[in-house]
Parts: sequence; structure tokens; C-alpha cells
Amino acid sequence: MEQIKQYIISSTRLRKMKDELRNKKGSDLYFKKTYIFGDADLLSSETKTPNKPVAPALPGTLTKLKLRGYADLEYKNAKILFEAYQNLTPEDASDERFWAYLTHTTFWDYMKKRTNLGSVSEEKKGDYILTHWFLDPLSPKTIARNDIARLWWSAYLTHDEKLKDPYMLTRQLFSMQDYSRTLIEGVQGRNRNVLHGVLSFVIDNPELFKQRKEAKVRFVMRKINQIGGYRLLSSVSKKEVKNTLKKLEKEITSVK
Repeated sequence: MEQIKQYIISSTRLRKMKDELRNKKGSDLYFKKTYIFGDADLLSSETKTPNKPVAPALPGTLTKLKLRGYADLEYKNAKILFEAYQNLTPEDASDERFWAYLTHTTFWDYMKKRTNLGSVSEEKKGDYILTHWFLDPLSPKTIARNDIARLWWSAYLTHDEKLKDPYMLTRQLFSMQDYSRTLIEGVQGRNRNVLHGVLSFVIDNPELFKQRKEAKVRFVMRKINQIGGYRLLSSVSKKEVKNTLKKLEKEITSVK
């Protein structure tokens, strides 16, 4: 079988692309059929080579009203990405050159439909593109807002081989947008025990979260953050997270 090649964007080209967008230039390129790179713009990467071809599932025309309907699609693409790049280390997966390559090539059509750039004002297009097509490797928040890096990281952080369905927590994560905002973007989102504990608790208590789920999840995360105020979240086990939330059931029930 022929080895699959993986490329990343050179630091020089990446810096130029970002500088142009900051100066409100280059947004017109994001309406083209393809994004054109020169040979010197791309570098071969041996550490990020996928173990199988990456074939993303593409959405139809996206509108804000339909956004919730794309949860299953994003879950599917998260699995596709994670299974293709299962050998990535967290360090490799923090490389902005890698994710910028995927957003501008492999997932180009997906990105154009997923982000709905046409509805963004000219004044804000550059910043919008920088948020969704690029990332700051030092900021978990920007990793969570990059529409491709977020998929891989979400699967990586929630995949659990010990479960009968290893993607059970991943599916729950993609069931609601608030999870991304309250879990993945926060510091606690990079802590597997916290993330698994919260998602498992919600799955184990369907009646508790049957109504006002978003508000209740936000309440749960505030409580978890309070724990982080007096304990290192890295020292909290999944069982402790679930036990803590179990004691808060009455308070969770009363959330409106």
C-alpha cells in the first residue's frame, strides 16, 4: 500500500496569511474553489502522517437556524479525523501549521459551508477567518474554535477504550453546543477526568437533564470550576467528579 503523505504550511507562508487577514486583506480567497499554495509554501511532515485517507462528510448549506442539526455530522467527522490521526501526540496536535493545512485543503469545502462566511460583514471577515481557520497553539480556547482542530481534540479527549462504545462520551459531547463552550474551551476541558466525569454523569442521569439541559450543564461546570478554586483539577478523579455532582442533584433539578 502506497504511503499517505501529509503536508503542513510553512511558518513563513502561515505568518503572511495571518498578517494579511489582520490587515483586512485576502478574505476574497476564501470564496475560491480551492486555496492555491506554491511548492515552497508546503512542507512534508512525517510525524503527522495519517494511517488512512481522510474523507470528511460534507454538510449542506449551513444557516444559523440549522446549526443544531449538524451535531451528528460533526461527530462523524470527529471520528474520521481521530481514527486517521490516532497516532498524533498532544504536541503534534497543537501545531498550527498542521491544522491550517487541513482547513485550507482537505476540509476546504467543509469549512466554507460550516462557517457561513458569506453572512459576515466585510469589516469582520478577517477576524472571523483567523478564528475559525487558524489557531494559537498556546491557547486552548483557539484550539476549540478552530473548526477542524476542535473535532480531533474533542474525540481525543473523550475517546475511551474501556467503554463498550468507545465513542459514547464523544457523542454526548457533540449533542450540545454548550459543551464546547463550557468544557473544551476551558482549562478543565483538557483534563480527561473532569471531562469524562461530567459527560458520564449526564449520560447516567437522563431524567435529570431531560429539561433545561443547557442551563444545567452550565451550572454543573460552574460547580466544577469552584473545585478548581481550591484544588488542582489535575488531582481530581473521574469518580470524585461524579460523586460531587451526585450530591448536587437537588440543586441541579431546581435550575431554571
